[in-house]
Amino acid sequence: MGLDIGIISVQYLDRPSGYTYEFMKEMAIEASADGYMTGAGNNWGLFYKLQLARMLLRFAAQEGLTRDETREVWRWVQSLPWDEDFIELHFNW
Repeated sequence: MGLDIGIISVQYLDRPSGYTYEFMKEMAIEASADGYMTGAGNNWGLFYKLQLARMLLRFAAQEGLTRDETREVWRWVQSLPWDEDFIELHFNW
């Protein structure tokens, strides 16, 4: 077994709108809480689909989202470039 090294690059995704954007901000806050800070306003977050499903249910209840609004946010979550059932995202604000 050897040691591998790679270069990480960031490809920014289209910025969503509405409740999806608000949920994305919740994801950024969660990433910040996990301690993957890389500088002022920058952080990385590792997420699992099940984790985001649970986060979305809490977010939908807190914000009073309808089923259709919740589905819209979930469609965006599913459209992310997943690696099996997890994803690492970079947030910058």
